[in-house]
Amino acid sequence: MFPQNTSANRQNVSPIRATAASATVVLFLMILIRTAWVSDDGTITLRSVLNFVHGYGPVFNLTERVQSFTHPLWFLLISAVTLVVQNPFVAVLLLSAVCSIWVVWMISRHVARNTALGMAAGLALVFSKAFVDYSTSGLENPLSHVLILSIYVLTTRIKPTSTFWPRYSVYTLYSMLYLCRPDLVVIATPAVLWITWISRHQWKSTLATIALGTIPALLWTSFSIYYYGFPFPNTAYAKLGGGDGFWDKVIPGVQYIINSVGNDPLTMATIIAGTVVALRSNSHNRVWALGIGLHLLYILYIGGDFMSGRFLTVPLLVAALLFSQSDIGRKHLAIVGTAGALLATAGFYSTLWSDSTFHERKGSQYSDQRGFYYPKRGLLNIQRNGYQVPPWKPEKFDVQIRGMLGYKSIYLGPGTHVIDFNALSDPLLARIPPLANPNRMPGHLRRQLPTNYTQSVRTNSNLLTDPRTKVLYDKIRLVTRGPLNAPNRWKAILDLNLGRVPKVDDKLYRYHKVPASSEPVQVIESKLNRHVPEGTTWDAPGHVRFDWAVDIALDQPTDLRTINLSIDHNDLYVVSLKQGDQFVEVATLKPRRRLRGMTSHQVRIPAELDTTSIVRLTASGGDYAYSVGSFQIVRTDPAN
Repeated sequence: MFPQNTSANRQNVSPIRATAASATVVLFLMILIRTAWVSDDGTITLRSVLNFVHGYGPVFNLTERVQSFTHPLWFLLISAVTLVVQNPFVAVLLLSAVCSIWVVWMISRHVARNTALGMAAGLALVFSKAFVDYSTSGLENPLSHVLILSIYVLTTRIKPTSTFWPRYSVYTLYSMLYLCRPDLVVIATPAVLWITWISRHQWKSTLATIALGTIPALLWTSFSIYYYGFPFPNTAYAKLGGGDGFWDKVIPGVQYIINSVGNDPLTMATIIAGTVVALRSNSHNRVWALGIGLHLLYILYIGGDFMSGRFLTVPLLVAALLFSQSDIGRKHLAIVGTAGALLATAGFYSTLWSDSTFHERKGSQYSDQRGFYYPKRGLLNIQRNGYQVPPWKPEKFDVQIRGMLGYKSIYLGPGTHVIDFNALSDPLLARIPPLANPNRMPGHLRRQLPTNYTQSVRTNSNLLTDPRTKVLYDKIRLVTRGPLNAPNRWKAILDLNLGRVPKVDDKLYRYHKVPASSEPVQVIESKLNRHVPEGTTWDAPGHVRFDWAVDIALDQPTDLRTINLSIDHNDLYVVSLKQGDQFVEVATLKPRRRLRGMTSHQVRIPAELDTTSIVRLTASGGDYAYSVGSFQIVRTDPAN
């Protein structure tokens, strides 16, 4: 059994240990540079950072007070560094690198019982695909790791006789962990409850430390209710309101874990090894092992996430810390180390060998997000101006509907109000039931837009047609757009948070087709009688963009036989002809996802149809970015 790194033997161990820890950090730094990237989800936060540092408030869209980020502490740190370096991409990469390197150094050099355990724990992190992937990415994982490691180290030092400050530090860090990401408290709660229990004999001092330590979380929650109108991030309402049954969430959660085992076996093996050795250790380590178990159960309960490995980095770190503190013997350590080395080689493509050619090798509902984005958004591949942002001034107001809204929302600038149909940044859609879809990607709860919602946002009014949704939107508009201190705003905040607003029709939004607009866009034939090359961007000048349907008015009633259309490649459209007072469907134009931009389609009209004066093009599915570029009549018989 290896000796502990106590003051008695530190003089002999430190030089070797420092060298080993330094080598581990240098290796990790090399891998970090070759794998650094910024995800689309991380960039959602960066848009709020840009609005905040330019004086528009901590919001995603300038016209609404909505917290679209899950991690207020991470958001504030990025904002502070951005004020110094003047670029949020540089700020988030620097912060991520500093936090991640510090964690690897601490566990290798200072936390582990000895050199061998420090090397084993440090290298488990360095060669974990999940840890490497989310050591950058723009998400809050690096700060989460710093806080978890700090809480773990402090809880090892708490004794029944400990003074005020160590316990106060634990509760404060616990509070900051909540502000880093609220659901992370699950893994640390058993340890925090444990130190509260062993300090029960100093109950007055313990109550004082709890009260003072929770101040950061209470302050932010109070601000959130005052400014945003709600205690939790909008993302929580968007993702946890899916209306799924228990097994509908647990089964995807199990699949998420299985996916990680297949793509990143070292991560799950380390979690298991750390938990097993902790269960044979002292009470402190056993409560942290309990935290790992609770965190894994939580992952199962929420159905995992579409980002493969993202939610496993924190339990991985706790397991590595537990393993580094174990009293495992040389023989067993050699066996575990050999097994770990073999598992690490399975992930070398994503860690040690990762370079500018790294990409997602196989697709599934649990996406290798770094592999997906790295060809264009990785540090080694980014173009010279790839991490630059446009001048952050709202020159003109526009409305766009999007799903992957991170990078695009920055390039659109602050003047564009982006409606996110996954509801991460939208306060109304977050409180509308998602569209029923058993095959949806985890974490993506797509909403149907209420009728006339886009027009309502564009005109800053409430034009919705469904009565219940209209009442809900009135309350939300008052809370997110009204004067902060208006008395009726506070009544609306209470009504929304206490559930005193009638619920919208669940079946309407989950199972029925909701037209995005009560009236189609009107356009005359001559404006679209032109040639549009395939591959032209969907929003090029001259194209007609619409939210639901467009009516193309012909110059005169015509007996159509064949028409050519140019439409966006990735949407489903239905072509209908007006016959009397009704529209008759004549064709369905399916997406051509292998192509990009506008695609050409020829539609043949059944001979038995009468003359028509209007051709309607209806969007029946897609990304809400609908457009028609051209409409040309190929062969006609004009009416007499």
